[in-house]
Amino acid sequence: MVKNSPAAGQPGAEVRSGILLDPDVALLLAAIPSMERVYLEMAAATDEDPDASVLLAEMADRVTSLLGQIETCRPELLSYLSAVETLARSSESAEELVGWAFLDSLGAESTERLLPWIGPCTLEILETMECPAGDESTGRADRPGYRSA
Repeated sequence: MVKNSPAAGQPGAEVRSGILLDPDVALLLAAIPSMERVYLEMAAATDEDPDASVLLAEMADRVTSLLGQIETCRPELLSYLSAVETLARSSESAEELVGWAFLDSLGAESTERLLPWIGPCTLEILETMECPAGDESTGRADRPGYRSA
């Protein structure tokens, strides 16, 4: 069932449940095993295997939900942030994936609430994100740690 996968031919790609995973997706699923079922459902619903940005956006939705129940969900929340930090440290696409697929999907309020638990590599990505060219009213200007270019 290996579909049209962006992971085809990538070093470090692995096959799981008949789906070819790119190394970033494999890293995230290894760190958060409960996301594998979600990933497989997303893959079954599309003609292509979802990439790491799709998985990170889904993780951001879950992290935002967990923030509302922080006292009871702290271990799960920290496992998501740990997986994101691992990706931030090791992926060649860390800025794009962690910054724009995960942090941007969280929203400013959730990001600010997470600051005490965000790892140093993730925080560095957050601090270096820029507003889109010519539009200072969108993007990172409202985020903690934002620095204009």
